[in-house]
Amino acid sequence: LSFFNGFFVLLLAPEFYLPLRTLGSAYHARMEAIGAGERVVALLSVKPVGVASGTTNTNPVAIDGRNCHIQLEGVSVAFPDGRVGLRGVDLEIVPGETLALVGASGGGKSMVLNLLLGFVTPTQGRVVIDDAALEDIRLSHWREQITYLPQRPHVFDATIRSNIAMRFDDGPIDEDRLLDAAKRAHIDQVISALPEGYDTRLGERGYGLSGGEVQRLALARAFYRDTPIILIDEATAHLDSESEAIVATGLEDLVAHRTCVMIAHRSATLIFADRVAVIDDGTVREITSADDWVAANPTALVEPLSLSPSTGPEGGEP
Repeated sequence: LSFFNGFFVLLLAPEFYLPLRTLGSAYHARMEAIGAGERVVALLSVKPVGVASGTTNTNPVAIDGRNCHIQLEGVSVAFPDGRVGLRGVDLEIVPGETLALVGASGGGKSMVLNLLLGFVTPTQGRVVIDDAALEDIRLSHWREQITYLPQRPHVFDATIRSNIAMRFDDGPIDEDRLLDAAKRAHIDQVISALPEGYDTRLGERGYGLSGGEVQRLALARAFYRDTPIILIDEATAHLDSESEAIVATGLEDLVAHRTCVMIAHRSATLIFADRVAVIDDGTVREITSADDWVAANPTALVEPLSLSPSTGPEGGEP
């Protein structure tokens, strides 16, 4: 075989084997699609529920979230794998108060929020809203009265205006209300400095905004939504001290005259709390005023909140 012929074969070889390589890639893509399809089918087969427990209640109770009492009465949550989320929790949230949930990670704080959002049904006990069990209240009606602020808010691939108002169609947006929400969330100057202002398009990861600015964007959503009940999963987590102070100021304004339940891992959010509930190992260990709790835990004002090793294990929040 001459050098020229050998060189020519080497040039043709990649093209000859290209269909085989493509076939291998297609096979793996097909198997991944089958796996994803099975999960999608399982999700689509879930029956939508109109009432929190999925019962056939045809006369759901109407609730006014502006002045409602919220109670957890002997609530326990257990998982099929044997894990326990909550154990006989009794908790009352009175209208207009801010209740902070503190405790070691994995103690059950997030489970309380999941119960209030209707994501989890108690294994024992019940969640009561103004003498009506949550299972007798239409979920869509209940959730219309709640704003949830997570640690990592989702940013949609849309304009800042749409992200704040949560309107992604041609529906009307109250411009004055939008501008007021941005101002109270302390993000109005950030938006005004952008070339396209409120019409700036953001990617799904909040392209162009810092973590603190994304959290303030979520705060503006809450002001625009203006619901009577606020649930917060430590909105100042993962922020630097400057951003934390700005967000905490906005949160204090947001929860004023509203009913709020918040998970507190950082000290900044305790300043405007009325009461503190210490949750550990799925139980409520202590309920006291925020002032008394801070007085008994002075380092909480300068350090991230934690409990001593004796109060519970570390781990992921159930």
